[in-house]
This record gives sequence, C-alpha cells and structure tokens, in this order.
Amino acid sequence: MEAKGFYHERASRVVKTLFPRNENSPQAEVKQRAAVSMSLVRDNKDRWMADIEQRLAVRTAELTAERARVATPHPPPSPPHPPSPPPPFPPRPPPIRCPSFSPR
Repeated sequence: MEAKGFYHERASRVVKTLFPRNENSPQAEVKQRAAVSMSLVRDNKDRWMADIEQRLAVRTAELTAERARVATPHPPPSPPHPPSPPPPFPPRPPPIRCPSFSPR
C-alpha cells in the first residue's frame, strides 16, 4: 500500500464530511437544499434571460422602424424661384457744364 500524504488524507476527510454516503445525515440535507436553491437560481436566470431577450427584441424592432423612417427619402425641395430681374439703371444725370468754358 502506498503511503498517502497528509493533505490527501485531510482532503478525503473533508470530502467525506461534505458529501457523506448516508442520505439522512445533516450534510446530505445541506446538499439537497443547495441543489434546490441552485435550481431556483437557474429558473430565475431563465426568467431574467427571457425578459431581457424580449426587451431586446422590442427595442430592436423600435430602432429598425426608426432607421427605416429616417432613411425614407424626403420629398424633393421645391424648385428655386427664377431670379428677379436686376433693377433698372437710374436716368443719367445731365452733363456738368462749366460756365467759364464754352465750346467754339
């Protein structure tokens, strides 16, 4: 028989204490309670995941609709008005005559 180390022997004692063969022992009851609580945790996780997936699907649909609404082409802008004609030039002023100069 091989000599087993101290830690191996201690670990086997711990395992026997935590997981006994006797199903009526307090450790077995603890183990059963742990299994029940783990199943409750799994059920809650499944419920939460379903809720999150539903919210995600709704939000994805909203965003897709919003993107489609934004991406639709808007009606083309109205054509620009024709340019207005330039204002008429003011009448020409009369030539300036110098009184001291007279053409011959």
